[in-house]
Amino acid sequence: MTERQYNWRPGRVLVGNWYEDLVLQDEKLRAFLERKERGGLTIQKIRQNLASIRVTPQPAGTGVKYGEPLFIQNVGTSLYLSCDPFDPENIEEQLYTATATAEREPTSRNVWIVQNAQGPFEGLVKFGDIVTLQTTGPNPFYLGSQAKDWKHESRISRKTMIYSSQKEHVFNNWIVLPLGKFALDDWEGEDVQFGDKFMLHHVSTNLPLCVSNCEIVNDYGKERELIGEKIATYQIVWTFPSE
Repeated sequence: MTERQYNWRPGRVLVGNWYEDLVLQDEKLRAFLERKERGGLTIQKIRQNLASIRVTPQPAGTGVKYGEPLFIQNVGTSLYLSCDPFDPENIEEQLYTATATAEREPTSRNVWIVQNAQGPFEGLVKFGDIVTLQTTGPNPFYLGSQAKDWKHESRISRKTMIYSSQKEHVFNNWIVLPLGKFALDDWEGEDVQFGDKFMLHHVSTNLPLCVSNCEIVNDYGKERELIGEKIATYQIVWTFPSE
C-alpha cells in the first residue's frame, strides 16, 4: 500500500531573503546620500560646471591680458574650447575630458584664463609666449597633453590625447604661434589681440591643439574630440573672439 505524502513541494523552490534585500536597499540609499554630500551626483556636477562666469566682450584689436577670463574659439569649426572635469580619461592619473563645444553661454567649463608659464603673471599675451590654459575658480583645471602611448590616447580617434587636469606640471605648457611656417620670426614678441588667428602648440609633443572630426556624447550632448595633430586645416587654428 502506497504511503500518502502531505505538504509536498517541488524540490527547487526559491525563497526570498527579505532581510538581505532591505540591507542592500539601505546600502544603496546610504551610498546615494554620501555622493550627494560630496557633490558627486551627475546633476550636481553639471550644475557646478555650468556656474555662470562673467566675460567682458572686447573689440577686435584689443590686447589679450594675462589672467583675463575669455573664450577660446576654433576657427575651422566655430566651437569653443571646453572641459568636463568629472568625465575621466585616465582615472589613475586623474586626467579628465577636454572637448570642443557649441555652448556659447559663459560657464565654468568653457571660460579660460591664460597664464604665463614662465612669468610675469600680468601684462599682455605675446606671440612666442609659453602659457598655461586654466579654468576659473579656486581649484582650476589645466589643459594638457602627453606623448601618445597605450595609456595616453584619445578616446575615439586613438590620436594624441588632450585632457584637463588639476595637476600643475610641464605637460600643461603651450606656445602661442602665429600662422605660417616662418611667421614667428616676424611676429615673436608682438601682442596677441582679440580677433587674431593663432595656433597653440604643445611644448612637449610639438603638436598643435586640434578639433577632430569625431564626436563625444557626454552629459552636455554631442561635442567634438580634441587631439594633438598636425593637419593642414583651420581645425588647428584658434582665436580669442572679439565682440
